[in-house]
Formats: sequence, C-alpha cells, structure tokens
Amino acid sequence: MNSIEKIEQFAKENYVPIARKQTTEFMVNLIKENNYKSFFEVGTAIGYTSINVALIDPSIRILTLEYEEKRAEIARQNFIDF
Repeated sequence: MNSIEKIEQFAKENYVPIARKQTTEFMVNLIKENNYKSFFEVGTAIGYTSINVALIDPSIRILTLEYEEKRAEIARQNFIDF
C-alpha cells in the first residue's frame, strides 16, 4: 500500500486497529512542535502511525513493535512502499 488512504481503507476492511485521524494529527503536531527526533511505538499493527510520523521528517528514528507476525509483515511492506 503506497498511500495513507489505502492503509486506512485496508484497516477498515480487515478490522485492523489503527489510531484515529484526530489522534494521529495530535501526535504529529506534538512531534513537530517539540522537534522530537525519536519515536517509540508498541503495537504497530500495519504501520499507519509510524508512517505518519516518518512523513514529518525522514531522519526521525522510529522503533516500533508488533507481536502478530502477519501484521508485522504487512507493516514491513508498507514501510518499504513509503
């Protein structure tokens, strides 16, 4: 999936829990305002939040964990696509 919209649609169709848009916007703004250089996420699901964070600044260091193997594979592919 090579767009945020496609990831959102996939999540909706496959009942994958991702952060709501309002929550994601809040985190993105918080990171921008405070010039954070790293981000740690537990429960990446399909990579939605981490991709939104990476789009702020590709130099941000991101560590994200996902315990469900199938979702982790989807997230890896989404990271590659972006």
